[in-house]
Amino acid sequence: MKRDCRFKIFDSHFHIINKSYPLIENQGYLPDNFSA
Repeated sequence: MKRDCRFKIFDSHFHIINKSYPLIENQGYLPDNFSA
């Protein structure tokens, strides 16, 4: 199947985290706080 792609597609997402529920490290990684 040949596709005629005229533009590149970029996907991104973010998570809304309620500070009432603390994050737990995952394999030593804990993301920094970020506000939008």
